[in-house]
Amino acid sequence: MPQEPDQTKWYQIGALAKNLGFESDEINRLISLDPDREIAREALVKARDPKNFKYDESAFDGYITQISSIFKSATDKPSMYVKPTLLVDGRGEGLERRCGRAFKRAYNDNQEYLFLENLYNQREGEGRGTPGR
Repeated sequence: MPQEPDQTKWYQIGALAKNLGFESDEINRLISLDPDREIAREALVKARDPKNFKYDESAFDGYITQISSIFKSATDKPSMYVKPTLLVDGRGEGLERRCGRAFKRAYNDNQEYLFLENLYNQREGEGRGTPGR
């Protein structure tokens, strides 16, 4: 399902591209926007529809700063990364469910493992699976 663009992810992509030596106007645009400030600005506007409400213009930037500083106070959670098993006991999913666009729940459950390192890993599977149709 289409979703709103994640400003933080786009910022991280721009920063990674810059760190890898790429340069472009788009990369510069992506890293020039502080995603926390943009999200804070959007939250304020969404919370009170500008058609019906207005903020004190001289204080608005301060509100954004306060909210974005709260965002910045969050710390990373420790990683609980466990490599996924590639085979399961039994037949598993049929071919029609293993090909094409990922089902939403399957994608949500597996998105942290969808990296080339895992997809191209030649290791033997752990399960005693039998091929599906």
